[in-house]
Amino acid sequence: MLATLAKIIPLDLAATLSPGIFAVAIILLGNKFHPKIKVLSFLFGTLIVGIAIALAGFFLGQATPTDSKSNLATAIVDLALAIIFIILAIKVVYSKERHLKTQEDSGYQIIKWLILGFIISATNFDALFLSFTAAKEVGGTGDIGSLAKMILLVVNLFFFSLPITLPLFLYLVFPNLAVKILEKINLFVLKYSRYILAGLFLIFGFLLLWRGINYFLSTSQTSAMTSKTTTSETSTQTFNSSFVLPIGNYKTGQTKKVFGQYITPQNSPVQPEKFTGYHTGVDIEQAQDNADVPVYSIADGVIKYTNYVSGYGGVIIIEFSYQDQAYTALYGHIRLSSASISEGDKVSKGQQLAVLGTSYSSETNGERKHLHFAIHKGNSIDYRGYVQNQSELSDWIDPNTIIN
Repeated sequence: MLATLAKIIPLDLAATLSPGIFAVAIILLGNKFHPKIKVLSFLFGTLIVGIAIALAGFFLGQATPTDSKSNLATAIVDLALAIIFIILAIKVVYSKERHLKTQEDSGYQIIKWLILGFIISATNFDALFLSFTAAKEVGGTGDIGSLAKMILLVVNLFFFSLPITLPLFLYLVFPNLAVKILEKINLFVLKYSRYILAGLFLIFGFLLLWRGINYFLSTSQTSAMTSKTTTSETSTQTFNSSFVLPIGNYKTGQTKKVFGQYITPQNSPVQPEKFTGYHTGVDIEQAQDNADVPVYSIADGVIKYTNYVSGYGGVIIIEFSYQDQAYTALYGHIRLSSASISEGDKVSKGQQLAVLGTSYSSETNGERKHLHFAIHKGNSIDYRGYVQNQSELSDWIDPNTIIN
């Protein structure tokens, strides 16, 4: 959740730079007749637009996930958004801010100000696009729960309506100072907002442009790796009947990093990424952050190692044999406090070893909640999750050639 929050906060902050809406809120609060009622009506109209645009972005994000394995649809959406961001950056610099005037009236006129709030917000394209993109990031993040996504959407809506709620808050808490404070804020926003927005639009545009282009750059490399892996699987004896799944969703959870995939901070399906190299195992992703997910011994064997390892957090390694060949199976990102075994203990096929660690904690070394599962040839311990040379992968085997 924190990683996604870090992505959307810059977008949401940029969406608050709406001088027109801010100015209307200030003018209404200076009205002699029912200022609070009018501002609340204006706010409600804005919230209708904010909710609609947030839901639209959220559902598009779910259709084109940003943190799943890269796909053509996601890349095309990223490129389209990048172009729009760059166009908006140019538009903002050369456009003039609208100057809105309101008239004094003695009635409440709730519907009037609600409609005005709706219209002004619906035509405030800069803020709309920023809020939409932030909501898309939330919807496209698969490794956080529904409650966390709902909280992030509320944060998104809060920033979208901040040009109205901030003046209203200051008016209610500091009625005497509010006018002076708000006038200074409004002057600053009017003077510098277009340049700040243009800079932010360019930054977001080029980041999305790189993310989209990077898909096409990495497609040929990934295709070659997939072809090689498929050939290897065809020629390798599969002895899955002698093993059980290391985790319940082993078959469906491999949506990001697979065996032998070359990972860099630029092409990784997990962002941000800090590792580079050929992946020595498979990652089994988990959709629910708050559930205890057990991991199991894939075969009869002996606990070879159980401790914390940099890059993983908790690690359990079992040694087992098949057809007189020794292997070690590594389980990474484990909550060691849940383990009921110790080094040297014998374990049976299917026996529960522990549960996965909590997302972004020391149990996972700050990583998302998932199982890194790798099988190494021989009885020596090798923790490496990545190797720098493709030839070194021969010391491991693709777990999917054993477990199906």
